[in-house]
Amino acid sequence: MEIDLKSLSKWYGKPQIFTPLPKFAQEKRDFAFVVDKNITCAQIENGIREACNYVTDVTLFDVYEGIQLGADKKSMAFSVVFTPKDEEFTGEMVEGFVKKILKNLEKQLGITLRA
Repeated sequence: MEIDLKSLSKWYGKPQIFTPLPKFAQEKRDFAFVVDKNITCAQIENGIREACNYVTDVTLFDVYEGIQLGADKKSMAFSVVFTPKDEEFTGEMVEGFVKKILKNLEKQLGITLRA
């Protein structure tokens, strides 16, 4: 099937930007962090993205507060997608990304991984 985008441009009004599909499979990891209640989702997302250039998506999927964590703590769980650019990821590469993310979050925000 072919679509003539030039002919359709009068209906959608802005130039289309296409990003090619990745050549290699993406990797996804889930993290549950114990954080101070005053830390925002955006701070954590920014810390994750700063630590690794291969992060293409960060999604918060759970927030929990309870006496098990302490009065001034909460748990926030994120799903992180790593997308390769020019080469397929190995398990060691992804583990390296994870370690960099954890180190960056601990250093910047005092965040730890929930046990």
